[in-house]
Amino acid sequence: MLVVLAVLLVAGCTGDDQPAATPQPKVIVGAGLSAEQQIIARMYGQALSKAGFDVTMKLDAGARTAYVPALERGDLDVVPDYLAPVTDYLRAGLPVAHRPPAASGDVEHTAYVLDGLLAHQPLGVTRPSLATDQTALAVSKTLADDENLVDVSDLRRLNGTLVLGGPDGCSTDALCLLGLQDRYGLRFKRVDELGEVSGQPIFDALRKGTADVGSVQSSDGEIAAESLVVLRDDKLLQPAGNIIALYRTQLPAPARAVVDSVNRALTTEKLQELNKRQDLDGQDPDGLAKRFLQDARLI
Repeated sequence: MLVVLAVLLVAGCTGDDQPAATPQPKVIVGAGLSAEQQIIARMYGQALSKAGFDVTMKLDAGARTAYVPALERGDLDVVPDYLAPVTDYLRAGLPVAHRPPAASGDVEHTAYVLDGLLAHQPLGVTRPSLATDQTALAVSKTLADDENLVDVSDLRRLNGTLVLGGPDGCSTDALCLLGLQDRYGLRFKRVDELGEVSGQPIFDALRKGTADVGSVQSSDGEIAAESLVVLRDDKLLQPAGNIIALYRTQLPAPARAVVDSVNRALTTEKLQELNKRQDLDGQDPDGLAKRFLQDARLI
């Protein structure tokens, strides 16, 4: 009798009525138009997969005008974005009388404004990363070393001796020459207007020495390729372009923590190198994302 009971117990333990495995939480990761957003989105996706989430990638989420509504509808769960640009995008959607102050170079204040804009929406953001993609001033490493240049304010010691390579319209732009004069007290020997911020003519001028200071995007891959030094915007002239993750509030807290850990591992210098390898060297963005996460011990 005992033998029969034992057999029945074993049969009951090894039957087909085992409890089903808990399904993995699903997360849809989107990416905006820029190559940089595409590679950061891949980092999010790979890190989330490693953490046990069932990830779907939508790398064709389009411009902010497309992916913000997609997040609100639930068609996406998380997208990499930038602090000041998304703040100003959401601010522009309000009646003029109800708009908060525009985004500025003050990271904490701009993050506070953004939190307020999202307070009554089904969206949230992670804390701003140290990594930025914003307008900045770059100089050659030789000039930075010779003159001990770290901050934009340090250029004042060289007033009247340097050529600024700026974008078209720089001479009358409050975020270009006028702002550098008013906020920093800078004076240049000459201002050459050379097309777009971070355009090839600006990098060519810096390489050839026809410009001493150039207006660039802080995370541009050409900065790493040319061994340029980006000066710190110590008087906060430029709106803060720190990396953030924009997400649906229904995104589970553990998933938010994963994308936040990716952002915290990023720096502007690491973005420069990643953009160089992707944009200039033609390396595979999935492989670059994987190696970055491995180096950061996130996968």
